[in-house]
Amino acid sequence: MPVSRFCVLLGIPRRTYFRRLALLRSGQDTHTRHRPAASVEACMPILARYAAQWPGYGHRRLHRLMLADGHVTSASTVFRALRLLRAGDAAADVRAVRRQADPTD
Repeated sequence: MPVSRFCVLLGIPRRTYFRRLALLRSGQDTHTRHRPAASVEACMPILARYAAQWPGYGHRRLHRLMLADGHVTSASTVFRALRLLRAGDAAADVRAVRRQADPTD
């Protein structure tokens, strides 16, 4: 079966097929999550302090606070970093609840 027909049946672009094929042939893990951008990684420690101090604030307000204190970054960078920080907090909360509910401890 031609690749073009196979891609139509799968509903993916040919470029995606060849990119995934090259990834499989290279031996790399195909299910790895993308690393955050360098700007997000640089922003996270600073944002963590702000988010801990004002846990109810959203990314827009935290971005304005950071700008007022001289930390130059974009609102979208703050949004992405805050999403990663809060996802980590949520995972820690879920683990804590599971530990409390586990009768084997």
